[in-house]
Amino acid sequence: MPMPETGLKSNRRLLVLGLGNYLCGDDSIGFRLAEKLSSSYFHPQVDIINGGTVGMGLLYLFEEYSDLMIVDAIDVGAAPGRIFQFQIADIEKMSGAASVSNHQEGAANLLRCAKLIGTLPSQATIIGIQVKKIAHEVGLSEELNKKLKEIAENITKEIDRYVTKCMS
Repeated sequence: MPMPETGLKSNRRLLVLGLGNYLCGDDSIGFRLAEKLSSSYFHPQVDIINGGTVGMGLLYLFEEYSDLMIVDAIDVGAAPGRIFQFQIADIEKMSGAASVSNHQEGAANLLRCAKLIGTLPSQATIIGIQVKKIAHEVGLSEELNKKLKEIAENITKEIDRYVTKCMS
């Protein structure tokens, strides 16, 4: 029996990886978005995983995917909930001290290490969500909580663009 047409080249797979610390307020935005998206979005060649604060322990995952989208909290002084998108070339231009993440092993360091060990997917994007504050508390700030659905919809559109772009 022939396999159903998925619209993607069979060798293309996307990992959407949410990062964040559940116990640090707005830093949990990537974590929360991964949970929200994984319950509402399905495509056979797209996996959405909550990476929490595992950091370098996530490197083994990259070997299975041609494309990577990391969702993480950032603080660049913009309005809370604003979405920024960085490509791997942007990350490579940053100095070793620069980071787009707020926690121990941020997305930029994760990508740098993946490149060094040869597991970096051919396409890698970081979607950074501007936080209001990082604090030792459970739950998002009121500003991010109000925008959670809108942010999730925007990330879903990015995933859909990936699916469309990679059509055979």
